[in-house]
Amino acid sequence: MAETKKEKIKKIIEEGNSFAIILDDEPKEYVLLAALALKRALEEKGKDGYLNIEIPRDFLEKWQDIISKAKEESFSPSLSISIPKKFKIKELSYEEKGDFFTLKFLFDSQAPAKEDFIIKPDSLKIDAFFFIDFPKERRTKEIKIAARVRKEICRLPFSASGRASVSLNRDGRPFAEKAFKLSRLILEQPPAETATLLLASLLTEKAEGDSFKERDSVVELENLLVSLGADRQKIFDILKNHLPLEKLPIL
Repeated sequence: MAETKKEKIKKIIEEGNSFAIILDDEPKEYVLLAALALKRALEEKGKDGYLNIEIPRDFLEKWQDIISKAKEESFSPSLSISIPKKFKIKELSYEEKGDFFTLKFLFDSQAPAKEDFIIKPDSLKIDAFFFIDFPKERRTKEIKIAARVRKEICRLPFSASGRASVSLNRDGRPFAEKAFKLSRLILEQPPAETATLLLASLLTEKAEGDSFKERDSVVELENLLVSLGADRQKIFDILKNHLPLEKLPIL
């Protein structure tokens, strides 16, 4: 029997350990909140989630009360040196000389020539991509993912071509609903922080005046997220400083 779309996505999540969450360069607030909810769900599952953008400072300041210090995804640059197996290494050591480290190979008999060595920098490993409101025409181009290398945030280049991917696109339904369905494939019951981020996404998208196809399902989702521990009061306290009274959610 052919796998359903849901089964395929679940398999991608179960088999992967490192995921890239890809957004447009300047995503809407509700899209970024939904992306952070997915990142939080991945972390709760013990997996890594990388964004392709740095989170804007003003966004972090605004939503700091519902965003815990997320696990900082870091990447330690490394490189590999390969030589054909026919050259048997007897001993490997290194020594310091002035400003340099020197690797020393002691071979059993025959030593390789310079051209036998292959030196290759290792890259960050990404198992699958989550595209959230990201243009289709840009998915085949090089994508840069933000990762911390030592103390700096670096943008590491990747190609998504031929890799497993999941897309959340605009279709008249809130991004919080799409992200919630995906988060439930990561965790059967998303944690309260994920639910709060999703509710913040839903209420922010609603306040922006986006008309949803099925109003009843939106109210249902709102109530479900609250039942999972979403902190509606915290979200209200944040939004009341940024929205006119008529756009505030009803507590």
